[in-house]
Amino acid sequence: SSGFYTYGELSRFQDTTEIQNMLLLSVGFREGKRHSLPEDSNNNKMDTSLNDTMFLVQRLVRFLEATTSELEAANRRLADMARMDRLTKLYNRGEIETILKNEFNSLQKHPLPTAVIMIDLDDFKSVNDKYGHSMGDEVLQGVANILISSVRHGDSAGRWGGEEFVILLPGANVISGAQIAERIRQR
Repeated sequence: SSGFYTYGELSRFQDTTEIQNMLLLSVGFREGKRHSLPEDSNNNKMDTSLNDTMFLVQRLVRFLEATTSELEAANRRLADMARMDRLTKLYNRGEIETILKNEFNSLQKHPLPTAVIMIDLDDFKSVNDKYGHSMGDEVLQGVANILISSVRHGDSAGRWGGEEFVILLPGANVISGAQIAERIRQR
């Protein structure tokens, strides 16, 4: 349903008509199931003269609920976009720095073994130079998939820079961190 509402002044002088101070408001509502009228405490339907008004209010409420839901979903997508690297779908540098900072603050209160793996792809520039940037992007995505499949629940993997990655492994000591790093290197 939609409606157009206008308010304005018309000025007419001889054969000329002008519109002045015109306001045009267009309103649209999403349609859905029509809700029945609310009942009073005696289970009697409310006055039918309220039917049109209540229906309009119900449509407005549904419209606001749908719009709010869409905005919340869009905000969640934006928050994810702000935290994630678009190409690799890993955490971006800003988010991984925040995670590292939080982990180091937590370690000062509750010391636990924690491993950090830094990864730099050797001669990556030559891949881009020889095969093109689209192939370089595929290589970065492939490495990201290896990292995602290699880390445990609770670990954090992120893209540090161009061809550099970092993995935070809370609870992993030097030996288990080195084993995970070697497994990643072999893959």
